[in-house]
Parts: sequence; structure tokens; C-alpha cells
Amino acid sequence: MKSAFGYIRSGPTRPSAAKQSDELKQFSKAGLTIYSDSNSNKSRSGYLQLIDSLASNPKSELFIYDLVSLDICFANLTQYLEFFALIEKYEIKIICLKDSIPLLTPLNFKSLYEKISKQLHKEHIQTSFLKRKANGLTVGRPSQRNDFKIQKLRQEGLTYREIAQRLKVSIGVVQRGVKACEA
Repeated sequence: MKSAFGYIRSGPTRPSAAKQSDELKQFSKAGLTIYSDSNSNKSRSGYLQLIDSLASNPKSELFIYDLVSLDICFANLTQYLEFFALIEKYEIKIICLKDSIPLLTPLNFKSLYEKISKQLHKEHIQTSFLKRKANGLTVGRPSQRNDFKIQKLRQEGLTYREIAQRLKVSIGVVQRGVKACEA
């Protein structure tokens, strides 16, 4: 009988570990041993236990919630290639619940790694924004739009172009300001 393992990663911008675990168990319909790590877990203990289990159970199945769940184990492309060499050596089947994984060949290892890196970068940015907001800091550029001035000039009969020139903003900013006042 094939062994089945799951690997999940939790963090502030990701579904909870319990939610991911429940979905993996439903999806796998098998006795699933689940290993997990969180963003704050730098030792990657769940990942290390998973590798030991995969190495001692050839031809098993690895269920992951999404591709980002794998990124915690890759500090660089070399580690990524080592992981997939292990997967290939022990004929481990990877089943991903949320993302499709292409046929894993050496030619598309880099492509998949780039996809994972892009998702990790997006998650990192979202986490940074959440931390800044929680600390009361502004996120992004300050608004140039002054809806009160835009509305006042519009009521005086000025065109969007004239308002934009007076306030030194784009016509789009004026249009959004008028729309915001109408709503």
C-alpha cells in the first residue's frame, strides 16, 4: 500500500493550518500523515521530517495545498533541484490541491521554481503591507486627490481638464474624485 504524506505551510496571508489540513485530508481520501511549518519556523522541522518519511517510503504520494507550500524548503535553485531529484529517485507523486503542477522534467524545474518564487514574493509583499497597517503606517503613495477641491471647482463649472491643470493632477484623478463625490 502506498504511503500518503501532506505538507502545509501557514502564515499571516495564508489559510490556517487547520483549514489546509482539513482540505488535504478530504482531497486525499487516504490516511494522511501531515507535516507543517509556519513562516516563523526557520528550522523547517516539518519539511525535514517530511524528507525523512519520503526517503523511507518510496513510491508514496505527497499532497500539498498549493505551490507556495513547497517554497519554504528552497533557499536557492540548488536546493530546489535536490528536492526534485529526491522526488524522482523515490518515485514520489506530487498532488497539489490548488495549483496545477506540470510534468516534472529537468527542463521545467526552473520554470516551476520561478512560479513558486513569484508567489512567495507576492506573499511577502502582502505580509509587509499587513504589518505596516497593523502598526498604523501608511501603505503606498499618499493620495494626491482632494475630493473637496475637485467638487468645489466642478460646481464652479470648470471642465475636468481645467481642474486637472489647476490642481496639477491628471484628468483621471479628477474623474475618480468626481465619481467618489457622486457615490
